[in-house]
Parts: sequence; C-alpha cells; structure tokens
Amino acid sequence: MPAEALHALRARGRRVVLAAIRESGAVDPGADAFAELSVGRIGELVSFFKDNGVRDLLVLGKLDKGLHFAGIEFDELALRGLALMQDRTDMSLFGAVVAVLEEQGLRLLPQDAALYDLLCPVGTMGKVSVGTYAKDVQRALSLAREIARLDIGQSVAVREGLCLAVEAAEHTDEMIKRAGALPGGGTVIAKVPRPGQDPRFDVPTVGPQTIRTMAKIEAAGLALAAGAVFVIDSEQTIRLADEAGIFIVGQRLPGGS
Repeated sequence: MPAEALHALRARGRRVVLAAIRESGAVDPGADAFAELSVGRIGELVSFFKDNGVRDLLVLGKLDKGLHFAGIEFDELALRGLALMQDRTDMSLFGAVVAVLEEQGLRLLPQDAALYDLLCPVGTMGKVSVGTYAKDVQRALSLAREIARLDIGQSVAVREGLCLAVEAAEHTDEMIKRAGALPGGGTVIAKVPRPGQDPRFDVPTVGPQTIRTMAKIEAAGLALAAGAVFVIDSEQTIRLADEAGIFIVGQRLPGGS
C-alpha cells in the first residue's frame, strides 16, 4: 500500500516522506525521505515529519493484532495515546493516534480523497462475470455490512446462501483460508467498510494476495463496496483473477458506506 500511495501522489507532483513502523515489517519503496521507527516512539515520529517539512499525513496499512507490546519502550506521546484508548479496537487505536498527532500540529488526510484512483469502481473488473452467483453476492455484501456495523470485521465468505466464515481479528486472508477448510468451491468473498467509516484510516483493501488466497480455495468471486474499498495493484489483481476464473465486482451499498 505505501508503494501504491507513493506512485499515486508523485503522479500529482507531491513530495513523499515515509515513516515505517518497525514492528510492521514495512520497507522503503523509494520515498524522498525515510525513517523506520518503533510504534512506541511517537515523539520521534513527530520530530521526523516536522524536520522534513511535513504537515499532511496518510496512515496506511495495519499493525498485527498479535503484536507483543511487552518489549516496546513507549515515550511520553505514545503513553498519552494509550491513555486515550477506550478499548483495543482498530477505531479506538487509530482515534487515539490521530488525537495525539493533531495535537502536535499534523493533519491526517482522508485516504479515499488522497488515493481516489485506487477505489473499486461500480461493475465487473476483469473478464469473469458474476453469472449464477448474483444471489450470493447480495447475501455476502449484506452480511459483511452487518458485521462491519458491529465492528467485528469487514469481510465474510458465503456459499449458496450459507455464511462459511466471518472476519474478526485475523484479517481477510486468514478468514478466506478458514472458509476453504470446508469442502467444496464456489465461495463468494465480500469486503465492505464500516458504516460511518472514518476515511482517515483503515479503508478496506484488497489486492493480488487476496486473489492468490482465494484461488487456493477455488473461490468463485470477490464482491466489494464500490467507491469504498481500495484495489491495490489493480492490473495484477485483475490478471490473477482472470487466470483463476474469479470474478471481481463492485456494487454501491444502499445508503452509501
């Protein structure tokens, strides 16, 4: 995702400064300035951005929910962020980080406004049609929206109307693998945003790895909320889907995201 963002922003003439969270395993995709910092060193993060003349920020990617924090040293700003968290949900975590960064004079941009070229369009992407899976597409999108409303996850797996798996803390690929543990192919995967999604962080994302995982379980297709889900490296994503006979379809959700 950082590489996709860098390419999109540079195409618009923007200078890109990247701070990677060491614990996430991110690497430098060729930014104008780069630093690798621990998740516990928010003070150093703020200083790095200010030293490089940065005011506008994009928060991209995820931290592994299995990350062990016992060995991480937290600075004053990080401890302030932890104190602001009401629980351990993504919304609470990112909300606390946003509050601390904005207190320091930095501004977080909506991901969908900055990276609108990556949003899933309405209709079919690629050569494979929805065909006989239209009912499962609607069922999967409806269920995904409900679990997103409950802040459980953003993805589900459905086959012949039956919900095979629901995403929780493990993220989408692991959910797909769980669905694949049940015999039979033809599963439809759906991914949507939360209702009232804060577009500054955690916009749902799919890409080539999503399709590779789906191909392993002989899934039928991927249904996405159009205009609300990022499709990264779309050319490769569509090519892999076509090769595997997997459809990708974007639909507008009733009432918006």
